[in-house]
Amino acid sequence: MMDEYPDRASLIGSMGPMLKATRRPIDPEWQQFGLDGAGWQILDRLTDLLVRHVYFEHLGREGIRESLRGAMVSYRSLRQSDRPKAKIFAQQTLDAMAREPLRKTVYLGVEHLQLPHGTVVGDVRFLEPSQDPRLVTSFAYLSTGAPSLLCEVPVIAGTVDLLRDRARDKAGTALGLVRQQNLFGFAAKIYLWIHGTNSMRLFTIEGVAGI
Repeated sequence: MMDEYPDRASLIGSMGPMLKATRRPIDPEWQQFGLDGAGWQILDRLTDLLVRHVYFEHLGREGIRESLRGAMVSYRSLRQSDRPKAKIFAQQTLDAMAREPLRKTVYLGVEHLQLPHGTVVGDVRFLEPSQDPRLVTSFAYLSTGAPSLLCEVPVIAGTVDLLRDRARDKAGTALGLVRQQNLFGFAAKIYLWIHGTNSMRLFTIEGVAGI
């Protein structure tokens, strides 16, 4: 259970209206759902907030919605004398859902581009693997060896899939800027190195490969 993450106080406050909706009487046609229409709208707004938060995105939209619905059912089932204060219950619920995101440095191969080793574009760097023995070691298992140029991308994400997608997007943005700055200096056909048919290979300095 986490008790420190960005926007914690604001998110706890955002859960208050949902718990308030849980406490009020529900018309018979809504009772099987646990909340009335307005209550579900509040729950969906909170879901929208959490699915875009790096400490909650690991659950996915459906996972977040189901966790909130379960908390709502639990809260309603408690006798009034046993219910904790709404703020405390919201805090406990969100802290249990939160998880420290992945923080990785990802290396993506680049073809049809030459840049000086260590070139920085935004928050990514372009590196020649031959200049760094650690990178050479990380690629040693590949029969083809390392690409001639790598894009080093720091990424924070809740899941490996999101990590991969954000690394690719950051690298793509950096390559777009390089292309604009050097359009007449080299062939404009620049793309990330793809290993296999439908997969993007990501590499970290710790030797984690093939994400």
